[in-house]
Amino acid sequence: MQELGFVPNLAARQLKKMPSNTVACVILTSSGRPLEHGRVMLQDTWQHSVLTAFAYIADRHGFGMLQQSASPEEVVETIQRIYQEGRVDGIILPTPIDDEDVLLRLHEQGIPLVIFGNIASRLHYVTQDDRGAARNVVRQLLARGCRRLGFVRGVGETLIYSAGRERYLGYLEGLREHGLAHQDRWTATGNMSLVSGHRAAHDLFGDFSPQHAGDFPDALIIANDRMAIGALRGLYELGVRIPQDVSVVGFDNFEYDRYTIPTLSSVEGPTMEMAEFAFKTLLDLTISKHTAPKLIQKVFGTELIFRDSVRAAPVQWPE
Repeated sequence: MQELGFVPNLAARQLKKMPSNTVACVILTSSGRPLEHGRVMLQDTWQHSVLTAFAYIADRHGFGMLQQSASPEEVVETIQRIYQEGRVDGIILPTPIDDEDVLLRLHEQGIPLVIFGNIASRLHYVTQDDRGAARNVVRQLLARGCRRLGFVRGVGETLIYSAGRERYLGYLEGLREHGLAHQDRWTATGNMSLVSGHRAAHDLFGDFSPQHAGDFPDALIIANDRMAIGALRGLYELGVRIPQDVSVVGFDNFEYDRYTIPTLSSVEGPTMEMAEFAFKTLLDLTISKHTAPKLIQKVFGTELIFRDSVRAAPVQWPE
């Protein structure tokens, strides 16, 4: 505890004996601001859908939900503070942290904590099978005639997003499973934002011409829908036709994917079902906090939603 700079609050400890019937969902900010343009992040990102799901589920179970933001440097201190003050009974963390040891110390202090949407090998977590989903995207694109598959990775400024990493590893595994070599020149890196997806499209297709289409990917798998939508804009500016020249698939399946031109194909995870499981797991941890509960690590399946951004499957004529 001294290593973390924590000063016990005895009055707060007394308060903590009484349940608050409130859980906290802690999201990450950068330099005191949300990661991308404040209101934009809160309106249309994966984190917003997660917050909405947990608020609904908490209310249904008679709990309140505290939405708490913190910078990467302050996230541990923030979790300690709101828990020791007795404001919450447990923490949901839909935020990637690059130092699992720090979170493990919180766990060892007895703070009920569930990681959501990311993998933490020594902690309780609920996530979706991002690696398997990416392998399936590769398989489905190959079945539709694509052969030159590129990828846009999603790496944060200071944090490694395990979901983005798992999606990239699944892409590489999918290529190997089908005997395809990975091409570095068909891979770009973004930071999960619209602008980085737009930039990635220009990096990969900046000198595209129909006469040399074989030198470019004929399919792009993009680590999240925000980057994918940015890429759609960039490809349009470059005169790259979707899906005739390149098919595009994102991850998250946001509602606005149905309104892009062309409509965006995307991988959908069962966010509400995952949130329900994570919430019940957290409640179990608050009840058994004085014992050593079995490590709970749940992985949910996904579904690939095809729309107009992917070329149609070849017609199979009856024999």
